[in-house]
Amino acid sequence: SMRAEIEFARANPACGGFMNWMYSDIWPSATWAVVDYYCEPKQAYYQMKRSYAPIVVTYVQNEDKRLQLVLLNDDLREVTADVTYGMRTLDGKTVWKHTVTLTSAGNSAVDIEDAYNASDSYLFAEYDMDGVKHVTVFSYDMWHTCRFASDYTYKVEKLSDCYAVTIAAKQFAKGVIVRMKDNYRFTYSDNYIDLQAGEQTTLYIYGATDDDIATIEVTDFAKEIA
Repeated sequence: SMRAEIEFARANPACGGFMNWMYSDIWPSATWAVVDYYCEPKQAYYQMKRSYAPIVVTYVQNEDKRLQLVLLNDDLREVTADVTYGMRTLDGKTVWKHTVTLTSAGNSAVDIEDAYNASDSYLFAEYDMDGVKHVTVFSYDMWHTCRFASDYTYKVEKLSDCYAVTIAAKQFAKGVIVRMKDNYRFTYSDNYIDLQAGEQTTLYIYGATDDDIATIEVTDFAKEIA
């Protein structure tokens, strides 16, 4: 919900800005706060980091209720992105895709005309920015028709100043969470991540010891609601 609000506001030329109202929870419950009752960053915190990134290619529904692929740019320079976007199933099959060039100087939005209402599917957008590959995934129905599986592997590596957790998904993995005992004590580079089939990513944990890492758990949306 926070993602939809933030990215819609950023894409709307009539909006001058968007400020989150709530920082922390005063009781342990589901709210739009970014830090929970136990002082841990919540899922909204990590999503806000993504949605507020200076340059984002994402999907929004505009004021006419049309779904659009948009380039959001709060950088101080003009930005151009060659974007491959389309629809995929949870097992990694691409149903359709297109390529478009978006630029902050002009054509920064494209209407989505193709069908995108099949079960167990989602929209994606992939692009390079300054030599780094970026991927956006988006559900047109808040993931209601997707039946997720917990089909991924992970490995933990000790680095000089942190621990690296690399997660590889065989099927689309929704909301993958890395956590440990007394989780509020540690800093994560990212968390609550979505991974497409065949995709992998690495998260970094700071402030942990070997004893802490021994309690590590990697879980996800499908496991948590089973």
